[in-house]
Formats: sequence, C-alpha cells, structure tokens
Amino acid sequence: MFGKLEITYTRWRCESLFEGTKEAEWYRVLAKDESSVMIRSWSDLPGVGRVQSLTHVHFEGAYYWITLGTSNTREFFRRIE
Repeated sequence: MFGKLEITYTRWRCESLFEGTKEAEWYRVLAKDESSVMIRSWSDLPGVGRVQSLTHVHFEGAYYWITLGTSNTREFFRRIE
C-alpha cells in the first residue's frame, strides 16, 4: 500500500497516479509561510459534482506531509525528481 502514490504538481493542477489510476484536480494557493502552504482544490466527483477541499501542506527537508481528515494522522510524501 505504501510508496505507490505519485503526485505531480504544476502551477495550477495536481495529478495523482495510484496503481494505474490517474486523477487530476485544480488548486490555488491561499496562504504560505516559510514551512507550509494552504491550498484550496476542486475536483469533479461522478454523481456528486464539483467538490472543494482545503489542505495544509507542511514541508520538512525532502519531505512534506498533510493531515488526514479530522484526526491527527499524517501522511508523508518524499520528493523525487
């Protein structure tokens, strides 16, 4: 399960690839400081329509992490080039 998700950020889009399934969404930076950024993203869900979400991305060296849901669980990602 771990290490299979790849996320690519461009200036306005975020694309994810997980076990052959590719998804994309638009995002906008709302705020940033020296170690994090707050983004708002939009995605279209079949049968639901357009859904917005807020994500606070924290940077630590070659890694970044986000909090999942309302819990204190963090998901870490490693930067690759």
